[in-house]
Amino acid sequence: FVVAFGPAASAWRPLVAAMAAATMVIGNLGALAQGNLKRLLAYSSIAHAGYALVGIAAGTAEGGAAAVFYLGAYGLMTVGAFALLTLVETGPEGPGLEDVAGLSATRPAASAALAVCLVSLIGLPPTGGFLAKFYVFRAGVQSGLTWLVLLGVILSAVSAVYYLRVVR
Repeated sequence: FVVAFGPAASAWRPLVAAMAAATMVIGNLGALAQGNLKRLLAYSSIAHAGYALVGIAAGTAEGGAAAVFYLGAYGLMTVGAFALLTLVETGPEGPGLEDVAGLSATRPAASAALAVCLVSLIGLPPTGGFLAKFYVFRAGVQSGLTWLVLLGVILSAVSAVYYLRVVR
């Protein structure tokens, strides 16, 4: 985007920033209301697309690189979380909170791995998710998108509510 459409950045950057804001809000609020864990991850995927778009909206090479790093880190953690949830899936509806209750007692390694994946998706240090969010947020601040970064930080705190509910 930055290379191909750089000369028209003043036209597309506000649109990408608005898309980033909308996807972060819609994804996090949708995930917050979910009891089905695969749907929760699907809604959170929408939010994570918005976090990656913060790097693109920055309109810089650093922002683009941060978005690519974000997608890599996010991809690994999401694939890991989905894979671990398939271990506890009990029916056609997909796993719910009741399916992961007591997982640490029955499958401690899977429970710990799922917790690491979810904590990384929140963006807590010292995980790859923290570094990924730090890089896209830094690119956003450096490009004058402080409002978008503040929204992202607030919504990351919202995501902690639904991810930590699963970890608990």
